[in-house]
Amino acid sequence: MQEDNFISLRTGLVLSFAMLVVLVGGTIFATTYFGSARAVRSVSANLVEGAADRAEEGLVAIIDPLYDQLELATEWAEKGVLSPTDVDSARALLVPLLDVNRRIDAIMVADEYGNDLMLNQQGGRLRQREVRRDEWGATARWSEWGSRVAHGEPRQYTEDSDYDPRERPWFEGAVQSSLGMGEPIFATPPYIFPSSALGLTFASARRSVTGRVKVVAFAIRLGRLQQMADDIEVSTSGRIVILSEDGRLLGVPHSVLPADMREEEWLFQFPRDVDIPLLQAANRAYGSRADTTGEPRSFQLGDQTWWSQARTVDLPTGPLIVVVLLPRSDLIDERASIRRNVLAVTGIALALALLAALLLSRRFSRPFEALVRNSDRISIGDFTPGEEVPSAIAEIRTLERAQTRMREGLRDLVKLEEDLEVARQIQTSTLPKALPVLAGWDFAASCQPADETGGDTYDAFGLDESLRLVEDGTTCERAVFVLADATGHGVGPALSVAQLRGMLRGAVRTGAQLSTAGALINDQLTADLPKNRFITAWVGVVHSNGRMRWVSAGQGPLLLYRAADRSTELFNATAPPFGLFRGLEIPLSEPLYLEPGDVFAALTDGFYEALSPKGEEMGTERIGEVLRRHAEASAEELRATLVAAVEEFSEGAAPDDDRTAVVLKRAGL
Repeated sequence: MQEDNFISLRTGLVLSFAMLVVLVGGTIFATTYFGSARAVRSVSANLVEGAADRAEEGLVAIIDPLYDQLELATEWAEKGVLSPTDVDSARALLVPLLDVNRRIDAIMVADEYGNDLMLNQQGGRLRQREVRRDEWGATARWSEWGSRVAHGEPRQYTEDSDYDPRERPWFEGAVQSSLGMGEPIFATPPYIFPSSALGLTFASARRSVTGRVKVVAFAIRLGRLQQMADDIEVSTSGRIVILSEDGRLLGVPHSVLPADMREEEWLFQFPRDVDIPLLQAANRAYGSRADTTGEPRSFQLGDQTWWSQARTVDLPTGPLIVVVLLPRSDLIDERASIRRNVLAVTGIALALALLAALLLSRRFSRPFEALVRNSDRISIGDFTPGEEVPSAIAEIRTLERAQTRMREGLRDLVKLEEDLEVARQIQTSTLPKALPVLAGWDFAASCQPADETGGDTYDAFGLDESLRLVEDGTTCERAVFVLADATGHGVGPALSVAQLRGMLRGAVRTGAQLSTAGALINDQLTADLPKNRFITAWVGVVHSNGRMRWVSAGQGPLLLYRAADRSTELFNATAPPFGLFRGLEIPLSEPLYLEPGDVFAALTDGFYEALSPKGEEMGTERIGEVLRRHAEASAEELRATLVAAVEEFSEGAAPDDDRTAVVLKRAGL
């Protein structure tokens, strides 16, 4: 019975495949010989598609990397690291972006109060403009440095300006797009910059942790469009022209331009208004604007007939129009070449396809039978290697490899669960067994990972009078607390925060100052962490007299509850996150004194960004209210209350991010 089926399958495959090949081959032959009426349109469309595709790839290659960096900058703004009023910190973050991306003409950071900071590099100099509409009115302050970085004293001056960032199209568009419609990035159409360069601006808006709307914008030069028009090959004598959505010239090959024509005479002009015969003739064929429906148009230039066809290329920054101009002689040559190639390829394909049908029909049954037998073994729990499948067909080999991966995956599943448990135990073992004992203080801390292993951690240890580490549970003169949050969660981020903890303890053992240790740790993490990975961290030192200072590398907000007036205060980061840039200073905060009953809480994003079933965030106000209502409780009771409040707010949903808390309460002597 199986032999009969095998023969029937082979015979049916041969006949069916042969009929299909003959049908397709005959159709191709007939189309090649008798489709002359459609040849010009087909060849023209193919050339347009190829040229437009290459133009689109070139534009995407310019814009995509800048989108990634704009998203990173807006994330800084959202976390409170980047602000138009914190000029020194903003310049430290943004100047490296200008150095890396020379296509960026300027970077703007603005907020909803009309504060604006603009940085750009021109002629090897760094220029900075500050606008504070709510403080300075119509005055703009300028600073210029003689190099691309802010070294030395700048040349400073002011000017009267009615510039208000909130009235700029990129600000309004970003707020409406990012905060209104949920689109992360808004892009303007191409326009001419004040520097006479062709470009566009794309921007993104975020609401920071303090609730303030901030917009980050990149102004981008598009000078490569001219080079792209020169480089893209259409045919022997074909040309490509790039237009804006409203039909203005953005890219024209030099072979079309008169030798003495300057860029400003044609850039962003309509083709009808420039003295270029080929473009004017093509414009008359189209009328007022390019027809992007795909239909070719013919026009006459001297004694030569030309064909023209246009296509719209949709980009994140808006549509552009690619127009292909072809002399009729190129189309005739191309059509003859295509006919010869089609005939040759079709003949070879017919012969190979018939041979392949015979071989496949003979070899089709045996490998599938072996696959079925191997599947039966897996279904009864036999995970030992199966029998070899006698086939060289790619799809069958893929099925065999899938079976092997399934068998190995099932066998390794138990081992993977055991390894994850070991990783969890290792991470747990890095947490302190006991918190320091310091007179007049009450401490509590916890870490709840979102996965088996998390990207959060905390640490705590005491120091004696000689600033040496003391054993867990031993009374100390001062205590050091650490709270860190690596991007993401899982095994990789867990290793990153464990590395930070180890480096910090090593630095303390050597007697390094906190700011010095932070700078060294940042340099090492910048070298070690993968691209677009970083760690936010808070390191605080508390004394028995109630005094505390800290460094905060991108970690915020930090909450302080004052028992005297039942108020709460927020503290932002003192430096960018660890792992972004080398050579950053990590400054200490100003000293802070806590009175009996005061509470200081350092929490990771998992608390503030916990979502309710309606999609609302827990936020700083709700966290602060929990502290006010339960401020009389012990530090451990406060920590447990915060955890329970977040779980109640999210109605028991599994956390999307790790939740780590350090609670310091001044309990009195």
